[in-house]
Amino acid sequence: MIGQVIYLNRGKDFFPYIKEYLEVVLGFKKDRPLKSNSRKKVDEVEFITGGISEAKKEKIKQAFNEGVCKVIIGTSTIREGINLQKKATDLYNLYPDWNPTDLRQVEGRIWRQKNENAFVRVTMPLMENSMDIFVFQKLEEKTARINDIWNKSDRGNVLDEESLNPNEIKYALITDTKVLLRFELKEMAYDLQSKISFLNKRIADVKTYDDLKEKYALQKERVQKDIQLALNNLQDFEVHATTVRTVYFYQLVDINIEDLPQAAQKKVKRLQELQEQLISLTNNFDATLLIQTLPKYYRLLNFYGYPTYFNDFKETASKLGKIERVFTSKGYEKNMKTADILEKFQQELQATEKEYEELSTKEFQDKLEAKIIEEKQKLSVVGADLETRVKEFESLNHLLSYKFNEVKQNTCAIPDKENPKLAAKVKRIKIAKAKAIAIQLKRKRAA
Repeated sequence: MIGQVIYLNRGKDFFPYIKEYLEVVLGFKKDRPLKSNSRKKVDEVEFITGGISEAKKEKIKQAFNEGVCKVIIGTSTIREGINLQKKATDLYNLYPDWNPTDLRQVEGRIWRQKNENAFVRVTMPLMENSMDIFVFQKLEEKTARINDIWNKSDRGNVLDEESLNPNEIKYALITDTKVLLRFELKEMAYDLQSKISFLNKRIADVKTYDDLKEKYALQKERVQKDIQLALNNLQDFEVHATTVRTVYFYQLVDINIEDLPQAAQKKVKRLQELQEQLISLTNNFDATLLIQTLPKYYRLLNFYGYPTYFNDFKETASKLGKIERVFTSKGYEKNMKTADILEKFQQELQATEKEYEELSTKEFQDKLEAKIIEEKQKLSVVGADLETRVKEFESLNHLLSYKFNEVKQNTCAIPDKENPKLAAKVKRIKIAKAKAIAIQLKRKRAA
């Protein structure tokens, strides 16, 4: 039994007791020589915390990757910057972090490239009616949001992440329905308060929308003058100057650009790009493009900062854009009357406030609790004692018989039987042992 990592980011003062139990009760040994250097020795159970030296940490890591050290108990010190994956098989996470990234960092100590094993097991024990359930649910919800970004629908035979439903885990491990009721009410209240806050902000935005549009139109008229001004002034910008002559941008029609020095050629390209963008703005006005383009012109003029009217336009365009994006997300057309949009938001706010008020009524809470009881019964998910969980864990032992190069790397297929190659190897060993015993018996009889 090698390659075991126990992660526990609290209670490091108790690590010696865990180590002692593993040695006294389970028989793990002390003072085992490293394969690479027999003068260096480690115990089969070691722990890594922030208090140990880099030299000792490196020795333990080396022994673990050789299979000499069989169990490492570690704090957040092992979360990153230490590779334990070579012979690792199991990680027991006894302290679930709030941050999915931290969780993945811990798992990444053993679940990564260069592991000789095809599969690893990651176990996170959860206790009934404890804070574990709440932490786990939040962790899985965050992880699910991240996974949505990476999810691919064309992958076959992938582990079903939906089977690990955090809500089901919560319903299974919290036995008191009153506690579940408080959880549900708290989450619903938070969601509704967030929605009320959002709607109040949107209503405030809608009330300023017409004024913002008028302000935007006036500011747009002012910055558009700079577009034409920039196109005219661009012609007189100096491209290259020597003691003999000065080349201006408008003269480039009669000059081969490649005859100019590299620095001048780069300047010409920047001016040409700016000119193209300015022409594009005269043909088809785009606030985003304008906000990106005019600063380039202002920098050519060596302005200290940008004109106030440009900054004002930028701020107004940003506010207007945010409001219109909200309108679009709600399915409202830009040409829809502001009064009609305001009325719809106000109606939604009233309905949401009513939902929030209903949370505190006995009638609503009774219905919700009845629904929780029904859901709990329907799921039929129950916690289990330690012995049952150990047997479930043991049922996955066959996975450890597969080496990395013995499985297909382009699928996520999970075998349900022991590696046939290992079974054949075990059979050969048994036959060899039987033959050896037979030879020994034959020699004894002959003697």
